[in-house]
Amino acid sequence: MIKTLATRIVAPLLAIVALWGLVTSTLWYCVELLFGARVADGFFPFLNAHILERLVAGTYAPLSDPPFLIRVGLIAVMPFGVVTYLAARNASPAQRWLSLVPTFIALAILGCFLSFAWTDHYPKSVRVGAIAELSAYLTASCIGLLIAPRRGSPSRRGTEAVP
Repeated sequence: MIKTLATRIVAPLLAIVALWGLVTSTLWYCVELLFGARVADGFFPFLNAHILERLVAGTYAPLSDPPFLIRVGLIAVMPFGVVTYLAARNASPAQRWLSLVPTFIALAILGCFLSFAWTDHYPKSVRVGAIAELSAYLTASCIGLLIAPRRGSPSRRGTEAVP
């Protein structure tokens, strides 16, 4: 029981948080170095005053901004999709579903960080961007769960399914 909790919930949650920080900071610094701070600001549009002003004015939409979409896609694949895949790999059917628990915990934490998006003080495009971001992370985790090999699956190299 403890081993299952550690391998299917605790370790994946720590990996999601660590990889999220690593991917985010590495991407930020690389883009800032190569393209400048103006482009790097697009990775976190909700945290930059000049982009928030454009949001309020209606001249900016996160879902049409390539830096925002690239960041969301990379974070969806790297931390969420890959970690869920590894957590669900070779698990029993009941344990496979436990592999989504770290995703739900991480999404709850990120939802709290994005709590400003749920207020009426910000335009609708902020809420749409936040919902799209959280949805992409959940989708990547579900894909990771679905493509992970099951215990006893003939897709594993050199093994046959046990009847």
